[in-house]
Amino acid sequence: MKKTVKAGILGGALFAAASAVFAGRQFNLFAERKGKRGSHPILPSGTPAADDERQKMLEHLNTYPRETLRVTSGEGFCLEGYLYRVKPSNDRVIIAFHGYHSSAQRGMGWFAPMYEESGCDFLLINERSHETSEGRYITFGVREREDGLLWVSKIMEMYGKDVKIFLHGVSMGAATVMMMAAHPELPENVKGIAEDCGYDNMEREYAFLMRKYPALAVRYGTFLMNAAGKCLSGAALYEADVEREVKKAKIPALMIHGTEDKMVPFEALCRLADAYAGPHEIFFVPGAAHAKAHAKAKEEYEKRFVRFVQKTFETGENRVLSERQ
Repeated sequence: MKKTVKAGILGGALFAAASAVFAGRQFNLFAERKGKRGSHPILPSGTPAADDERQKMLEHLNTYPRETLRVTSGEGFCLEGYLYRVKPSNDRVIIAFHGYHSSAQRGMGWFAPMYEESGCDFLLINERSHETSEGRYITFGVREREDGLLWVSKIMEMYGKDVKIFLHGVSMGAATVMMMAAHPELPENVKGIAEDCGYDNMEREYAFLMRKYPALAVRYGTFLMNAAGKCLSGAALYEADVEREVKKAKIPALMIHGTEDKMVPFEALCRLADAYAGPHEIFFVPGAAHAKAHAKAKEEYEKRFVRFVQKTFETGENRVLSERQ
């Protein structure tokens, strides 16, 4: 009997230790900094494009006057971004938030002509743990939204108290700007957001990515990921609950998604739109995969974006829109 009890205790201890090791390794795979240009075997890196297309994009981006800006996160991480000037004495700025394992220029440089057409200077930031910004762990929008407030304050400091700010994010960046929209300390200078293929809940998103595994294994894996995230980064997956947060949002939002998104399912847009408490416009692109709405429907995407930004800045439009394509 005693041997059986001891064996049970030993087995339980070994299982707990193995689970802890698995949780740490799995969380590190998803969230640990992997160098300046880390990649993940499951999730995409920026907007897919051929090398020649990307080179043309970067060359065009370099035609704008550029200034490197830095802020320091609450944990002391140095975060870096690039401010591009469209015209002198501007009072309108778009802050762009890239996706998971992407970067300021590779992920958001594609939108530069659209930002210029909106009449805005634009700030492309490297989110924490990406490219030149410090930080060991990605927190899927939980700490990134606090970093985003620092960038808003930086722009207000540079442009003055009357500056008008718009936020644009893709994928994880979209989740970040949506949670910023609901933040109680968001300055009134931020007039609106555009989110492109953002997830609604990181626990649900993790389960979706792991959907080929048995349901019980996924539930246990989610538990372990939450525990590891809280211990290692200070932010668990369940804290990145965008659907819950946007119930407190008040500023206008343009919500964009591709119907053939296999990374963040289209249903996430439906849940987010139902939950979003502020004025919002929906734009979905038939046949577009993850982060490909702009590439799939470039003209319509840019037309809707520019119109939404200008209306938000100029008229303060507050009615709920429900345009669908």
